[in-house]
Amino acid sequence: DGRVRAMSRIIGWAVGLSGLAYLAFSLISYANFGSVVQSNIFRNYPDDSFEMIFARLLFTLLSAFSYPLQTHPCRASLLNMISGRTRRPPTKTAYR
Repeated sequence: DGRVRAMSRIIGWAVGLSGLAYLAFSLISYANFGSVVQSNIFRNYPDDSFEMIFARLLFTLLSAFSYPLQTHPCRASLLNMISGRTRRPPTKTAYR
């Protein structure tokens, strides 16, 4: 099905771009701080700058909203394993 292939392609691009962003950030941080880079990247920067306060706020929002997205599929899988019920795969008409 073309839609499944398209979705797989979108997921591949999203994972690839995320990986590149992480790689670029880590290489730039290492180039900036050298071997004294700390494992918590926020500790390398001053605590009182506006940019770091904003970055910490964004990281807090990221953490607050990503955990519910991760726990819902985990909870659904655990409930299916415990109850022994399985859902039937959706039919083709469900995607139209």
